[in-house]
This record gives sequence, C-alpha cells and structure tokens, in this order.
Amino acid sequence: RRLAPVRREFSYALRSAVVDLDAPPRWFASSGQARDHLSANEARARVGTTGKVELLTSPKSFGYAMNPISVYYCYDEEGALTRALAEVTNTPWNERVVFAFDPTPVVDERGATVPKALHVSPFMDMLGEWYIS
Repeated sequence: RRLAPVRREFSYALRSAVVDLDAPPRWFASSGQARDHLSANEARARVGTTGKVELLTSPKSFGYAMNPISVYYCYDEEGALTRALAEVTNTPWNERVVFAFDPTPVVDERGATVPKALHVSPFMDMLGEWYIS
C-alpha cells in the first residue's frame, strides 16, 4: 500500500503453502523448490532457535514461481513461536534478502521496520523502509 503522494493499493489472490522444513512433502523437493529457500538448519542458524521451522511460501506452478515474500516461522524446543524470517525476492532482478524479526505483536501497527534493501519496482527508487507485521 502506498500512502503518499497519492493513496494507492491493490490486492490479488495467490496460492500459498506451509511446509515443515524438517519433514518436507515430496512435491517440495521434486519441484526444485527446496533449492530456492533456506533449509531448516540454515533458518535456525540465522535466528538461534532449536525447534521446528515452518515455511510459508507460494508453490511453483509448471516450474515457475512468483514469490515476492516467504516467511519462516522458527519455534523453540517447547513449540513456542519465538523468531521469524522474511525472505524477500524481486523476480525481475533475481535478488534475495532475508530479514529476521520478532513475530510477537507490537504496539506500532506498522510492525518491525527494516531498510529497503533491493528494488521491487522499476518505477520506485531505493529510498525508504519496509514494515513487517
């Protein structure tokens, strides 16, 4: 959503799946999608957790994926959600960046703030920040 200089927003339907990265379904590996994301161990290493890791992502269709953001939910040994990772990609440039954040509710409704790290549109400059909530 853009608030200034003119308010603009859009929405569209998308297909998504939650994958247990410690026991991924067969389609996840056979589609080549596992190579496109962090493994459970890589995700745990980035945030310092030791429990289950789930990935919310858009599955490939016919070998292609339009996947602007994937979220890794990282749990502790007792099963409590303690950390999360947002994996942001920009399809035209094939760049990827991963941000760690606290998934608990925050007072500021915009959520966690991270600096804009890659182009997401050829029509916007690199100034600004992203809000993850």
